[in-house]
Amino acid sequence: MIALLGQAQTAQEWKLDLSQYGLVKAGCFGYPGHLEFLDDDHLVVSAPVAFTCDKSDRGKPTDTRITEIDLQGHELAAIRRPDLVELVAGPIEYVTVCTADRVELLSRNLQVARSITLSGSGQSGGCDFGGELSPSRTAMAIWGPAKSQLRLYQGSSSDPIAEIMMPKGESFRGATDDGFLVCVEERKQCEVVGSHGPERSFAMPQIGGASGYYIVGLVASDRLLVASFDGKRLFAETPTGETVTMGDIAKIRPPFIDSSDTKMSAAEPRRILYRVDGCLLGDFDDCYGVVFHRFAVFNSQTSRMLFRHSYAPGANLKISPNGHIVMEQDGAEVHLFRIP
Repeated sequence: MIALLGQAQTAQEWKLDLSQYGLVKAGCFGYPGHLEFLDDDHLVVSAPVAFTCDKSDRGKPTDTRITEIDLQGHELAAIRRPDLVELVAGPIEYVTVCTADRVELLSRNLQVARSITLSGSGQSGGCDFGGELSPSRTAMAIWGPAKSQLRLYQGSSSDPIAEIMMPKGESFRGATDDGFLVCVEERKQCEVVGSHGPERSFAMPQIGGASGYYIVGLVASDRLLVASFDGKRLFAETPTGETVTMGDIAKIRPPFIDSSDTKMSAAEPRRILYRVDGCLLGDFDDCYGVVFHRFAVFNSQTSRMLFRHSYAPGANLKISPNGHIVMEQDGAEVHLFRIP
């Protein structure tokens, strides 16, 4: 049972051991194993058949086993790819596979639904998809083929629905359902840009630094979700300059914060997954008390905290497209929370 704003609610919890699918807890940075939500009821595991911690092997194609499973860990389909650089989340009902020269979308039963050739000299730089899915997970932004060019693909569509060129002084901050989130330092603005130009804009927060902010993405079409690095604020900003609190993160933050991260569900009203690491006494490098690892899920429409829990140090946290399941992955050990 968990306490929820004075109410007692039950969150279903269960664990999976995915070592049978090749996942391990690697002792070095750059381990290419991943676990992603295919949709609300299915997961996809990618695990290298053999892996060393040699830095020179990072980002290179790896012989990899890819397995689709249900939420109870039962195998539904499996394939082996000798050319995998990385597997990450894709539009709902797809995962994205990156090789040295192309991007592929795998659908149910791990069938190739779409293949997009990357430009360049065969390097895997185009396989970094951090922040390049739209909040609803209906569209995906891909760089190229021209330098500084961004194209937006909807689902497994063959042709882009939008494209722009990124001039110097502008930074890409994420995909939207119909365009791109671009921030311009000179104008202190973040804009939603489509093929025909800017559609709406927001005041650009101070990016980076201990007292700065990081942009999560659009929590709604007219709300830019922003979180502070010091863990004091989680809010949305409107085009008119209004700020709206998205959750009381002071209830879960320690006095001394080392790192934090924020993710959103695809379904609206979006649920926000916020996690924070820190220390109760001293500072993170010289801790006199318990080291703190906790996450919470907030309803973006009401700012209400729906669930909170501690998690294992170093574990990866992800939220399902519908926002009702949080996945905590620590190597082959997976802890799932079904939130009402």
